[in-house]
Amino acid sequence: MNDNRLKFRKLAAAAARLADSKKASDIKIYDIADKSDAAYFALIATVGSQPQMRAVEDEVSVGLKRAEGVHALHRDGLLSRTWKVMDYGGLVVHVFEPSARAFYALDRLYDGCARVDWEAKPARGPAAKRSPAKKAPAKKAAPRKKK
Repeated sequence: MNDNRLKFRKLAAAAARLADSKKASDIKIYDIADKSDAAYFALIATVGSQPQMRAVEDEVSVGLKRAEGVHALHRDGLLSRTWKVMDYGGLVVHVFEPSARAFYALDRLYDGCARVDWEAKPARGPAAKRSPAKKAPAKKAAPRKKK
């Protein structure tokens, strides 16, 4: 994988984590390099409302600018209530409401493209620790006799 493509793969994973932080669902990254001359990767995410769509769009935009120093080259869907897209050159980020995602069916368009795993994997460590054995309850002391 060339350096530029690797850069956009990392950018796509960062964008996915940012979208996830705003509770976007069904987040998928497709390696579309073999199907597109315009980008290496496409990220698709679903949101449940217009306010959530704005929150995801802002989080991805500001987060990538802050962490990676990149700006969207183009945005589309400014007037749309159901779909937004941000073009970062080698990465295209689509944010849909469920009905628009089904209508545009980009997941079907990218069927056959490799998927990129973006979720952090749990650290490999020793086998799960066993919970300590339960201690027997403390015995109550015998009541004291009054003198």
